[in-house]
Amino acid sequence: MHKPFTKILILAAGRGSRLGVITSETPKTLVKVGKSSCFEHQLKIYNSIGYTNINVVTGFKAQKFSKFKSIKNIYNSNWNKSNMLTSLLTGLENSNEWTTLISYGDIKFEQKAIHLIENSTSDISILYDTNFLEYWSLRNSDPLSDLESFKIHADGLVYDIGAKPLNLAEIEGQYMGILKITNKGWIQLLDYMRKEKIEVVNNLSMTEFLSGFISKGGKVYGIPFSGKWCEIDTTGDLNIAKEMF
Repeated sequence: MHKPFTKILILAAGRGSRLGVITSETPKTLVKVGKSSCFEHQLKIYNSIGYTNINVVTGFKAQKFSKFKSIKNIYNSNWNKSNMLTSLLTGLENSNEWTTLISYGDIKFEQKAIHLIENSTSDISILYDTNFLEYWSLRNSDPLSDLESFKIHADGLVYDIGAKPLNLAEIEGQYMGILKITNKGWIQLLDYMRKEKIEVVNNLSMTEFLSGFISKGGKVYGIPFSGKWCEIDTTGDLNIAKEMF
């Protein structure tokens, strides 16, 4: 059966310093969360769907990934001074004709999340959580302080993302760290970077980058998701995730 993605790219270069001693010798993505680590959880989902071209961008303790023999390891040598966007650019460098699914290495999600974005026909798509407030209320006593703006047109076109919201009315969802980019979409992103002379991205977050792209006419479509997913930033997140998965 034809698979819509020719490449899976997991961004897992960071250490996860906010987890303290838990990640002193182990990358955050390999920390056990419930029955498995985030990385193992994602591999199981991708393998069960039938994807075989799985790549991981590594950095901190990259050698820890050597046990995953079927996975291509792409090293981000600047991992300790950069972010997810740098890892994305590193992972997509020198790619040719492909449609890539990208997932952050510190998240867990239900398999249906991948099936939802598989059905997207746009060149750049992102998954967003429609039940964000319920989840963020578990993570933070003041959810608004940690949430980002997210607004979307009726046709699915995202027009606001990544800003500091003044109130909940500015938030219709939260980006989940899962996105799809076709070869055409990648060319559009590179063209935006060239025109805007964006050369240093180490301090630019993914949502800030997408926001800039959208402000210049770039099209990013949102795919709504309602279900179980979590991201791991703090020890509190670990505890929540263990209850979920």
